[in-house]
Amino acid sequence: LWPKEISDFKEAMLNLYQSLEDTSDILLKGLALYMEQEENAFTNLTDKGNTILRSLYYPALDGVEVISGAIRAAAHEDINFITLLITSSASGLQLLTREDVWLDVEAESGEIVADVGDMLSRVTNGFLPSTTHRVVNPDDSTTARYSMPFFVHPRPESMLSVLENCKGEGFPEPPVDITGIDFLNERLEELGLTKI
Repeated sequence: LWPKEISDFKEAMLNLYQSLEDTSDILLKGLALYMEQEENAFTNLTDKGNTILRSLYYPALDGVEVISGAIRAAAHEDINFITLLITSSASGLQLLTREDVWLDVEAESGEIVADVGDMLSRVTNGFLPSTTHRVVNPDDSTTARYSMPFFVHPRPESMLSVLENCKGEGFPEPPVDITGIDFLNERLEELGLTKI
């Protein structure tokens, strides 16, 4: 169902989705080459996948009592392959460095933030670790935040197999092969969001 109140909404959103999908293909092809794989090694998994474009709204906190230390979105990793995040309307995104320091992500207008999800981390056996991130409350309580993450998922039947060059000495024992949909369902059940 598409809103009828904004005449160009459907066309604009479909164009945005396609542009982000094209961008994710370029990034995944570059990552595949970096990982010494065939250029389409990752896009073969994600082509016509269950990719999702979400719109998130964090309302202003003006007049709301906020508990000390409260945050907007707790620390987490995304389940999917990669996430592309269009520059948000306000700051608040932080990522956890390998030194366990929270770093503010300050993207300029027109930039896209990309992070590694659990599925890509699994395929690379942790060589590309999932990006731990969170959203903190704004300094200005009158500021609302809008965010549009693009969660790139593989097709349900795609097999998430560890790359051969991510096995052996220096790597942990690789996890067993699993389909994209089975991995997603396992993670959703672990999070208490569904029951298999």
